[in-house]
Amino acid sequence: MPALTDLEHRLAGPQADQVRQDLQERLLDLEQRLRQEAARQLPRDDYQQVAGLLEATMAAQQVVRRWPLPKDRQDLRFSQLL
Repeated sequence: MPALTDLEHRLAGPQADQVRQDLQERLLDLEQRLRQEAARQLPRDDYQQVAGLLEATMAAQQVVRRWPLPKDRQDLRFSQLL
């Protein structure tokens, strides 16, 4: 199955380990910043937006953690990772 996005292509490439590590670090940093923002006294609408972004960030972290390394790939589809 061909890669659908640039990220899929990079996660399947020769630098997959580094791409995965960099992505995990960026997502963890984003999660921490969103948690700090959520801890502030925000208007309800702003809080809901931050909470939604936090949920999406955590879901992205889970997908990246479960994404197979290139040697483990056997025509695995994105939907099978969720």
